[in-house]
Amino acid sequence: MFSFFDWLDLSQWGFGFISWGVFFFVSFMIGLSKSGIPGINVLSVPLFAMILPPRGSVGVMLPMLMFGDLAALTIYWRYVQWRHVKPFIVAGFVGVALATLLVSGVKEVHFQPIIGVLVIVTIMLYLFAERKRELQSHGVDEPYRERPRLGSAYGYGFATGAISALANAGAPMMTLYLLGTRMGRNAFLATAVVMAMSINWIKVPFFAANGMITADTLKLNLVAMPVIVIGEIAGVWIAKRLPHGAFKKVILTVAFIAALKLISSLWF
Repeated sequence: MFSFFDWLDLSQWGFGFISWGVFFFVSFMIGLSKSGIPGINVLSVPLFAMILPPRGSVGVMLPMLMFGDLAALTIYWRYVQWRHVKPFIVAGFVGVALATLLVSGVKEVHFQPIIGVLVIVTIMLYLFAERKRELQSHGVDEPYRERPRLGSAYGYGFATGAISALANAGAPMMTLYLLGTRMGRNAFLATAVVMAMSINWIKVPFFAANGMITADTLKLNLVAMPVIVIGEIAGVWIAKRLPHGAFKKVILTVAFIAALKLISSLWF
């Protein structure tokens, strides 16, 4: 007789109390980032790489990100600016494909430092994007462009796909591209969600072929889903009541320290 709980056996991961705590905390953070506080998900990448095999951690996180995108997609779908999406996704596919080939040739011992470096690059890009957003709010930046420059779309799309395939951390690069379009808030959020979802779906067959998404990783994703939903609900509440500035600084600082820990694993 089929038993769901026997099927959902997660003992092979060897998680202790702390590891499960980190896992659910990351799941909650993913929910927060999708509904109320974008950018804080950068902390999830190094934390996952600490409790899971580094290469496998990227595969475990991907379906969680895709699940988190679904709620936002249903809300903002009608605002999507497709003229910005199409060239970006074409280049993103190339970036994902090439980066996945690179991943297949990287030894597991080197994967933690690679993720650490990419997290630090992501933090720097995020801070640059925030500064660019501030300049735009004061009218000090390049003028609005109705249509994207193809060179910009292809360049940012390729970089987003490559970084996302290596560490699920392509959001800041995508944000920089969208900031250059100067579109409205709803259009910005909607287009960002579609771009992220598209890049993530592109990654699925590559990750599955590399053994980064398996039946066992999907079981972990199933356990995480309720916590992601709770994070999304909490994100809506937090977005209306708490100042984001100080919270983001704490998250980025912790992410930076965690990234340094991953990089140091190459020598210690």
